Amino acid sequence: MDFFNEHLIKKHKDSRDILKTIAIWVGVFACIYLLFLAYEYVRMIFFILIAGVIYVAFRLFTGLNVEYEYISTNTTLDVDKIIAQRKRKRLCSVDIRNIDYFAPVNEKYSANMKNPSITKTIDATAHNPNVQSYYALFNKDGQRVCLIIDANEKMLRNFENNITRSNFYTE
Repeated sequence: MDFFNEHLIKKHKDSRDILKTIAIWVGVFACIYLLFLAYEYVRMIFFILIAGVIYVAFRLFTGLNVEYEYISTNTTLDVDKIIAQRKRKRLCSVDIRNIDYFAPVNEKYSANMKNPSITKTIDATAHNPNVQSYYALFNKDGQRVCLIIDANEKMLRNFENNITRSNFYTE
């Protein structure tokens, strides 16, 4: 019997996203102000430049809307980042049987997460304090990778069936 589970989460806005929003607004007002100052020199294309500034601001604002999609098919886990519902980027793909360690992100298990041998960390969580996040350690392309996700119950059951019991913790 084949297993398939798809889980989509929306990233919550954090302080960095708020700072980016403020920077975009400041940039928009500065560009429009400079265009008004240079009106005499750019009067022929003034409205085109204003439209360009607004378009770039729109693309930057909508680019802050991020979702993560976890697709678990049999023993393969694919993690994608979806930006503004128009661009998809594959963050990683891993055979869950190759996961060396899987545990919740909490004080009890976080020591392995801070191991200096980890060369790459992929944070694909919603940054929601009400949702339990989990991390997985595995080797991929010669790198030690730490993947942080917000797995649902169905995914956890699939992981439990395929990850070595001595390396799987969910409490």
